[in-house]
Amino acid sequence: MPAISFLPFLQTVPFGTRVLTLALVVCSLGAFIIRSLAERHPTATGPIPYSAFPWLVLVPGSSLIYPWTFLISGWIEINPIEFIVSVVTLPLAARYLERVWGARELFKFCAITVVGSNIIAFGFSWLAYFVTGQDSMFLYGSPYRGLTALQTGFLVAFTQLIPEHQVQLFGALKMRVKSLPGVYLLISNVLTIILGPSPYILIQFGFFVAWAYLRFFKLSENGEFRGDRSETFAFANWFPPVIR
Repeated sequence: MPAISFLPFLQTVPFGTRVLTLALVVCSLGAFIIRSLAERHPTATGPIPYSAFPWLVLVPGSSLIYPWTFLISGWIEINPIEFIVSVVTLPLAARYLERVWGARELFKFCAITVVGSNIIAFGFSWLAYFVTGQDSMFLYGSPYRGLTALQTGFLVAFTQLIPEHQVQLFGALKMRVKSLPGVYLLISNVLTIILGPSPYILIQFGFFVAWAYLRFFKLSENGEFRGDRSETFAFANWFPPVIR
């Protein structure tokens, strides 16, 4: 029986993509192990929510004490289904972008999208608390975590690079790449209404941060100008014609 080796597959994955995928796996499994050990402690009385670990995930009421969570929380998936989706989609998307941009620009894009989205989420949570007075929901409730913001950012980047490329969803539905961010934003709105803002509203924040960075700040390949000021990448073009 021939030996099964993952080495040929790993050799096709660029270095930066490997680092990002490894960070996702290590941070997510590490958070799961820490929570499991805490629940086995003699003083534990039941399941412990991840919001009890504000030094690990983004809890708006405590985030200023643990500023590193604005970055590392983006690499922690606490739901098994979300973890599987992220561990599959991250290397697929990052591998393509790394070959176009290079590892350094890929790292920069990921960091800006994750941190920027979490900063907006932090401000949103405090604003919602001032309006409603519900600190248990907006400041210390479900923490912000996971790759939802970055996944949206990847879709925005693909829309810039290959907007007319068609993808097939669920084996039957065909859709252009430029339509995928809108679908993801619609899913975000539904989940936010049903399940609450955290973490699904990060999809909307990730869309805005990624678009703003690519539109105004990202250096071109030759370093002569910043951003993509083309009409096709304008903010209004993300909406149907009647709304524009």
